[in-house]
Amino acid sequence: GRLVLFDRCSRFNHSCAPNAEYGLREGNVMRVRALRPIREGEEVCVCYLGEDGLLSTPLRRQILSRRYLFRCCCELCDGPEVLAATACPSCGGRVPLGGPCSCGEARSCGEACAIDEAAMRALEG
Repeated sequence: GRLVLFDRCSRFNHSCAPNAEYGLREGNVMRVRALRPIREGEEVCVCYLGEDGLLSTPLRRQILSRRYLFRCCCELCDGPEVLAATACPSCGGRVPLGGPCSCGEARSCGEACAIDEAAMRALEG
């Protein structure tokens, strides 16, 4: 295996409610894309958590503290405790709680809650 460092992409700060994401394409080309319109002067942030970004605030903060040594104070973590989104079972994309995914699928609250319970067991074990 090889290790590749993308200097500019490694400088993005974290938010649990990111406005951008990035990923590696063929030929070791890093692609950055906006997840929503970004206002002029607004910081471009990505989520360091991947699928763990769908967890509750205490779990997200615990993971970030252990992996990256900081306490997240983004608007999602500092706001009221709500589950902002779940993972679409069909495409893996983010689905706003109670809303359908762009692929037409929806996820029930029970499935979203199971994510937190499984993650809690993994973190405690």
